Amino acid sequence: MRAAKRTFVILSLALAGCRGPVVATSPTPVTASVRLFVEQSATPLLRDLATGYHPERTLIGWQFESGSYAALDRYLATTPGGYAVTNYLPADSAYWSTPIGQDALALIVNDANPIAGLSGSQLRAVFAGRVQNWREIGGADLPLQVVARPYGSGEGEIFRSLVMGERLLTGAAQLATSSQRVIDLVAANRGAVGFASLRALNGAQGVHAIAFEGVLPSPDSITQGQYGLRSPLLFVGRQAPGDDDYRRFFAWVQSRDGQAIVTQNYGGLSFAR
Repeated sequence: MRAAKRTFVILSLALAGCRGPVVATSPTPVTASVRLFVEQSATPLLRDLATGYHPERTLIGWQFESGSYAALDRYLATTPGGYAVTNYLPADSAYWSTPIGQDALALIVNDANPIAGLSGSQLRAVFAGRVQNWREIGGADLPLQVVARPYGSGEGEIFRSLVMGERLLTGAAQLATSSQRVIDLVAANRGAVGFASLRALNGAQGVHAIAFEGVLPSPDSITQGQYGLRSPLLFVGRQAPGDDDYRRFFAWVQSRDGQAIVTQNYGGLSFAR
């Protein structure tokens, strides 16, 4: 009997020694890959969004490719399940799309040019080649040089749809391969005028944005619909995403947290949750 009691006491003490706190183990994060084609002007935005996106218990491996709208179109046509980010989508496009913000074309001039802004009719006349000197539209006595993105580029197609319609660009225009190249060319010529994605003006030197129809481009004026040279920023694909990492990322970008990043440099969505 005494031996049995000793065994019981020893066992009880052993159990008591095991009653310390149990530390819960963290679940192993799931890894996921998100691959997107990005039109050139939207590349900085996507990088900012990827940096700010931290889904619970998921590690995202990002893969970005960038290029013109024509390259984007080829990517979607040849990549099953592929998605892209663009600020231009033709009206007759069959692609699935969902908005994430609003981009804008900023009209830019050299810092030495005192012109404050242009109306729609003045802008069309300038880019059609009917204005040769700034004094003809109330500016300084400076020869006028048009700098433009070519039709077929995202910004070029937006400019055509919003400003030029069926009118051709002047044959004297200097054509640029990117918004940054437009900025460089305008900064090098006192009489130059061009258009570029608003985001590209961050940190730009030698140029500044002017008003269109009396309104300067800014995230607020774009979001509120006051600035006329704007276009939607879109996620696009051949079909809507399923219940997957793409859908979750797209939904986050449309949420308040995602829109807080978008509206640092772009117009936002009025329905952001």
